[in-house]
Amino acid sequence: MSGLFILLRQDFYDALVAIDENLYNTIKDIADELQGALSKIIFDSVLNLSYEPNYEEHVSEPLTEKKTEILKNLFAYRG
Repeated sequence: MSGLFILLRQDFYDALVAIDENLYNTIKDIADELQGALSKIIFDSVLNLSYEPNYEEHVSEPLTEKKTEILKNLFAYRG
């Protein structure tokens, strides 16, 4: 999973530092929060992610929320 976040950083938000460092830091922080939360959930031996409601609540919904948060920040940018 960390490989995917490295690719996200390299292919997407690293370029934002050339536009605006605050925007870059905001997007980076959102991605870092998501990675931390997903890592914690994936390695939780008690939580059964193959049960769809658990997957939706603990993976799908947070992923959607963070993607929305990133898009809001990008569209709100007025550099």
